Amino acid sequence: MGSKSAPIQYAAVQIAKTYIVGGACPYFLHVSGKRLIEEEVDDGSRTHAEQLRGLACNDEVRGRLRSFARRVRLGIIIDFFASSCNAVVERFMSWTEEPASERADAFSAPSWDASWCPHCGKYHREVGYYLPPSNLEDAVVRRARSDGARGYFLVPNSAKQGYWQCLSREAKARLMHVARVSDFEHVGRRKMVDHSVFYVDFGDGSDSYAPPCAQAWRRRPGLPRLRQNEEAELELLHQQLAALEQEDSST
Repeated sequence: MGSKSAPIQYAAVQIAKTYIVGGACPYFLHVSGKRLIEEEVDDGSRTHAEQLRGLACNDEVRGRLRSFARRVRLGIIIDFFASSCNAVVERFMSWTEEPASERADAFSAPSWDASWCPHCGKYHREVGYYLPPSNLEDAVVRRARSDGARGYFLVPNSAKQGYWQCLSREAKARLMHVARVSDFEHVGRRKMVDHSVFYVDFGDGSDSYAPPCAQAWRRRPGLPRLRQNEEAELELLHQQLAALEQEDSST
């Protein structure tokens, strides 16, 4: 359905209508440009395939981050801005829909502060790892502060920026120049500078959630992608599409 060819678009629509008449609703899957290139299917995705991999640190910087987390005595539970090839822990959220990710687009998550654990049935506070996408540093810090979230923020060194001033003011611990320009991989078109990591807890100190269980760090398979109201909206959309198809066939 994403082709620029009008005949192919028309053919795809007709196939979708045929499925709907038969009582089935097609489910469209995302395939990354990198995967298409690996299979030599889509040369047109080459310019964007590397960007799907996202910004990533090398193994040396990952080791420094883990050492810093041990010093703070709080391990990272979830990586909020990652992909399957660069996540620092099992649980992560991604830019695009990936089978192993908990959610596409971290900003669509109900909260960055806590989540329901399917293993023990309780709510735990998250300990997030935040490596913001390019030019979203301020937005990421604003959202984390609004949610009362806590975690490790790996951000560009820029003392004049709002995100830097906020993190510096709220930091419980910091490690300056943890990542140099040469320590990054998969940077795309981003102009890199040295980065520092801050541990910040934007919460008010009244932790009403259960302490993390032994499975809090584990990947969460089978979590529903849609909420109950979203499921209802999707079902209504399917009904409307079926009605449109019947109306089209009767004319």
